[in-house]
Amino acid sequence: MTREQILRTGIRARLLTLVAYFFLLALIPLWIFWLSPPRQLPPVPMFVIWWLPLLFPLPGLLRGKAYTYSWMCFLLIIYFCHGLVTVAVSDGDTRLGLLEAGLSVVIFLAAVTYVRSIRKLNA
Repeated sequence: MTREQILRTGIRARLLTLVAYFFLLALIPLWIFWLSPPRQLPPVPMFVIWWLPLLFPLPGLLRGKAYTYSWMCFLLIIYFCHGLVTVAVSDGDTRLGLLEAGLSVVIFLAAVTYVRSIRKLNA
């Protein structure tokens, strides 16, 4: 691959990561407050517990820091597992669980692609 192709791939991967990340950020409040509010727990604490960890990587993601993209992939394991458990256990939230797990996979793959392209450019 030429340097220009690597750069183009990195830009696309970063854009895809950010778009999917913001979709996941939007999905959580929609899920908790409107689409399927929790029945046994109050929605506000659930929202804080579920949404707050996603805000930690936001500054680094917006700046394009490869390190942030790398460690955010570990954070995504929580959302991926939650989505799969929701699919397996819940009756009415199957689509939401699939969407959460799917967005987690897209973010993960795009972030890894971005980090690899950045490292190739810096090598």
